[in-house]
Amino acid sequence: MALSSLDTNVIVYAFQPGARRSRALALLEQRPVLSVQALNEYVHTSRRKFARGWDEIERDLEAIRTLVARIDPITDDCNKVALRIVGRYRLAFYDALIVAVALAGGARDLYSEDMQDGLVIDGTLRIVDPFR
Repeated sequence: MALSSLDTNVIVYAFQPGARRSRALALLEQRPVLSVQALNEYVHTSRRKFARGWDEIERDLEAIRTLVARIDPITDDCNKVALRIVGRYRLAFYDALIVAVALAGGARDLYSEDMQDGLVIDGTLRIVDPFR
């Protein structure tokens, strides 16, 4: 199986009740790589949108860390690649950062509900909407 990565929205669905939860959990169980940016956004969304407590968020992050293959940092090179991706593919900057880290980490698929399904970045990373 090719290495994959997840956008923040997929991680959020894994920890919220609803129809998308089982698919999101199944993707987490495939041991993807994540960008630390996705974790940061998860914390922000959990607090702002779902009013989750810090203890809950900390437990969620620990669960995520045990499921994924690794969590990759945002490097200066990733920042430069993200800026190029913004211009070429018209993605939002923070989405482009997640894409850049996924590229640097060797992912072949990036699961995201928010980016263009089927878009191939730099001929190697395919955006896949897991809920279509």
